[in-house]
Amino acid sequence: MIRRLIIGFFIVLAVFFSGCAAVPKAPKAEDLARKSFNLPQEGFAGVYIFRNTRWGAAIKRYIKIDGETIGEIAPMTYLYHQVSSGKHAIATESEFAEYTIVINMESGKNYFISQYLKHGVFVTGTGLKHVSQDQGMDGVLECDLAAYYSEE
Repeated sequence: MIRRLIIGFFIVLAVFFSGCAAVPKAPKAEDLARKSFNLPQEGFAGVYIFRNTRWGAAIKRYIKIDGETIGEIAPMTYLYHQVSSGKHAIATESEFAEYTIVINMESGKNYFISQYLKHGVFVTGTGLKHVSQDQGMDGVLECDLAAYYSEE
């Protein structure tokens, strides 16, 4: 009897901890429009931040550009944001502090940032990596556009 209770407890515990993180999705029409990879207007750069892996399904992390939260991404999602040309800091939540990369973005170009997970001491950490246009476009095409952050 006690053995069955212990097994049942561990099954319930496993189901509880195996949940998936979800973020609100943008409308499908907007997702398809972003996946056309149109170049931004003169004076601006387009930034795609994506996570094209299912590993870490229970983990979602916010994304900031120049200190402003633009949204959260979870497995198989991405965000798109336009910024003025010049240097910009892209940050994500990680284990002990934000993980930040700085990229000098040229006008009229798209940039692709991959969010990856890494093992941490207490929780899973995340990092960001600037990737090539081909790798970035392939990664974004695998994902769904996440809805943008709103303080409503």
